[in-house]
Amino acid sequence: MITSTDLSALINDSADSRQEPYAVDVDAGKNTTLYQAHSYWTKVPPQGIRPYIDHFTDPGDLVLDPFCGSGMTGIAALSESRRVVLNDLGSAATHIAYNYNTPIDPDRLELAVDKLEAEVADFFEWLYTTECTDCGETREIKNTIWSEIRECPHCGETFNLWEPAVIDEKVEERKNGFVRDEFDCPACETSLTKTDPEYRGIEVSRIEYKCTPCFGRKYGLKEPDEADRQLLEDVSDTLEETELWYPTDDFPDGYNTRQPIQKGLTSVDKFYVDRALLAMAKLWDEIQRWEEDAVREKLEFVFTAIANRTTRKHAFRPWGGAGNSATLFVPTFHREQNIWVTYSRKANDIVKAQTELYEQYPEDLDNYLRVHNGSATDMGFLPDNSVDYVFTDPPFGANINYSEMNFVWESWLGRKTDVELEAIVNSKQDKDVADYELLMRESFAEIKRVLKDDHWMTLVFNNSKAEVWNALQQSLRDAGFVIAQFATFDKQQPTLQQITSEGAVGQDVMVACLNVDDPTEIGESLTEDEIVRHVRQLLPELAEKTDRRTARGIYSSVVGFALNNRRSVDNLDFETLVETLERHFEAKTLEYERPYKDVVVEQTLWYVE
Repeated sequence: MITSTDLSALINDSADSRQEPYAVDVDAGKNTTLYQAHSYWTKVPPQGIRPYIDHFTDPGDLVLDPFCGSGMTGIAALSESRRVVLNDLGSAATHIAYNYNTPIDPDRLELAVDKLEAEVADFFEWLYTTECTDCGETREIKNTIWSEIRECPHCGETFNLWEPAVIDEKVEERKNGFVRDEFDCPACETSLTKTDPEYRGIEVSRIEYKCTPCFGRKYGLKEPDEADRQLLEDVSDTLEETELWYPTDDFPDGYNTRQPIQKGLTSVDKFYVDRALLAMAKLWDEIQRWEEDAVREKLEFVFTAIANRTTRKHAFRPWGGAGNSATLFVPTFHREQNIWVTYSRKANDIVKAQTELYEQYPEDLDNYLRVHNGSATDMGFLPDNSVDYVFTDPPFGANINYSEMNFVWESWLGRKTDVELEAIVNSKQDKDVADYELLMRESFAEIKRVLKDDHWMTLVFNNSKAEVWNALQQSLRDAGFVIAQFATFDKQQPTLQQITSEGAVGQDVMVACLNVDDPTEIGESLTEDEIVRHVRQLLPELAEKTDRRTARGIYSSVVGFALNNRRSVDNLDFETLVETLERHFEAKTLEYERPYKDVVVEQTLWYVE
């Protein structure tokens, strides 16, 4: 429990209901300072939630998000003067949701960051210094590029993969990458591909540093010299002897955790290079010394905002950035960032976000917000018939393994997710679709208990598997909800995977569910003729070059159509829909340059013949 269990100030005794359904397609982008202040694996942009809260509630009404994630529903509700309860099983989620939704005076946070910098300045200056190759002066390291060491399968010699494989000069077209398809072993000169030699660890290949007199605003790039290598040895020795605390939790056996485990990174501390771990431990130690709870919590919030991106999962790319993918994949080339530079930049982002929220949130926030860490299957802290509206983005079956992805955050925080109650399809947890459906049914039954009669719940959902959609449909019916209407939620900036992988569904379906005592009878599956008729009506309404013309967008609409008409979705797989489109509609392939500048990918759009 992060905040008080006393909910008396939040509950509205009014039983008035909004019988009119509301399901309007939403286009809401992610590219805002507020949205990007702290990462999470799935988020619904708050500007896309506000219209729903405005329609279904009045100021002072109570909104519930039982799977709150990063707390975007809270932002939407509080900015519209609604009261809100945010609940999530994940400790990392409630940490992020709480800190997003309890802004403090941004001046206090800025002063705290300045004081923190003064406390760690000397330590970080030692950690991140190098000599400029042009002027010989001591300069600040911005990034250090680590490369894997590989062993040639022919001669058995080990080598730094960067030297023979990486195209060091400027990459003109990013889509062509920066690693050669084939290269020669430096020892025996046998032709190899990147996957041929065995992994044998990592070592530093290049150092990016700032020297304004020599390079202006650009970074200098150098091979590590003897002093650079000696510094790394000294850092490792200091880390071995330090009394600073850092997490050493072993990664659990899982789908995502096996990626670092396969490379010998079996625990959280090993997921960082030594210098990054020592720097993070120093920061954490200084933050824990803060006397003001509210300020310390926000400094921790900045810390967790960089805790994942400073691990070995942060890939080197010549054009910068590494994404926020929901994997723990360990790249071949790792960019080790200067921890203080990364922390201070993120602090600036969070100060801007806090400023925006601080100015629009109610002053008496204690009378508007509660954040609870627990399962949606048991929300006993809420009375029966106490909630006016539910907006939520529940787990998507097997799409994201939240407890695994949150493990680094939660190891630093010292609070772990109870995986026994995690609603997920994951054989590592011995959970199949039936287990997922049971937990979702129990969650929806609990939501129905706390939601007032004749009031609404809006679900945002996304999956490409019929069995997962069927589990959602069955669990909603068994809990007593009636699916009344549907819409789509376009977050405008799909991931590269969503563009290039036809199996990744890009648009979410928004399902409007009414809490009434009217058992729903689910009819037979849609026939192919019914699907074709729906798509024929849909396509002429869509503009050119829209994601809704992709198979992913059409799939979301067809699933929503089936749910809305109380038809079974048990055979409505994404692959089946694609086969139907191929039989009845015309496909056109176009080139796109998103979501990353200069990355050109092909995308197939569908039209009525």
